[in-house]
Amino acid sequence: LCFRREHQELFARGAYIPIEPAGERQRHIVAFARSYGKEQVIAVAGRFFIDLGGPSLPSTVAAGTTWANTFLSAPPELLREHYVDAFTGRTVEADLRRDARQLAMADIFAHLPVAMLVAND
Repeated sequence: LCFRREHQELFARGAYIPIEPAGERQRHIVAFARSYGKEQVIAVAGRFFIDLGGPSLPSTVAAGTTWANTFLSAPPELLREHYVDAFTGRTVEADLRRDARQLAMADIFAHLPVAMLVAND
């Protein structure tokens, strides 16, 4: 909420951009970006945890191989190269693959199955 208060224009006037997850666990992820000028934030959340075959508590599916081969992918003009997760302070780097940048869900969800990635370019 503090981030939202400090970046009111981003949330009030910024474009809402749905991001389609891809890969093995794509249906277990919901993601969207808000973009305004040079500011960008991506909200990502896991879902359907019981279907992942492990315990139902979201925190137990954050680490390990649960999110291997799953990623967010978008054209380079949408996804930036560097993000900082507002919840954990961790940096997440995008990989350039073919004509798209990818953010690995194993990196994003390394500690929590939810993230708010703030562009840090």
